[in-house]
Amino acid sequence: MMTEPDVLSGLRELAVVFKPPNGTSDLVRLAGVYRRALSRMDDAEFTRAIAVCIETGRFWPRPAQLLEAVDQHRRDHPRSNLSLRDRYLRWQSCGDWGNDPCPVCGATVEGGDDMTKRPHIYHDHQIHYEAGVGYAGPRTGPVGKNKQMLSTSPTSTVKAT
Repeated sequence: MMTEPDVLSGLRELAVVFKPPNGTSDLVRLAGVYRRALSRMDDAEFTRAIAVCIETGRFWPRPAQLLEAVDQHRRDHPRSNLSLRDRYLRWQSCGDWGNDPCPVCGATVEGGDDMTKRPHIYHDHQIHYEAGVGYAGPRTGPVGKNKQMLSTSPTSTVKAT
């Protein structure tokens, strides 16, 4: 959720490049208006929209133009709309791990060269823990005492030892 200071910071960036709209010298009041109009954006999307408008715009952008920049990015990059946990679950369920590394820690398939050896994906526990995304399979990396991790199952947790 964007806060007014976040929006004000973005508007100040715009004010360096563009002249604010006529009669609007109070960026603090303008930040409140923009925050309400752009409430469906998160901070990263707002920052990206500001950058797009600075790179491609000719005038101070209206909220609708910032929303349009975000909508275009969402259409161009549909995978980036998913949360990290959702990207991990999609990756895990596709079963084609040989081509793509884990979207959280970058782990790849190891082993499984012959029929007697089962392939494993050794996830980095610390990276998954810090991202708040559980994983299935063996782990690598340090494991802290009494740390809780979400399992990939939506109803259970796995307690790390």
